[in-house]
Amino acid sequence: MIYFLAQAYGGFWYLNDAISENPIIRDWILNALKVEFERNMEIYATDFKSRHPDKDPDGWIIQKQLLLTRSQKCTKTSNINFRIRS
Repeated sequence: MIYFLAQAYGGFWYLNDAISENPIIRDWILNALKVEFERNMEIYATDFKSRHPDKDPDGWIIQKQLLLTRSQKCTKTSNINFRIRS
């Protein structure tokens, strides 16, 4: 998905107005992504923020953030017990 979006709209595809039909929803989603990204303490996020404090993250970083956030919320709200088996 990221590959096709980047090919069509560039590395900052998520900031492109042409992708969304509703600017209010788009702005709400962008704000939520930025808040989540600022709270993210993963190595890739902290490294990016320290190197580029005033720059928007590339599309692949945002996609990784989306996947990470969704995965964390799904595991927190489920009764699945993840154990490492040896």
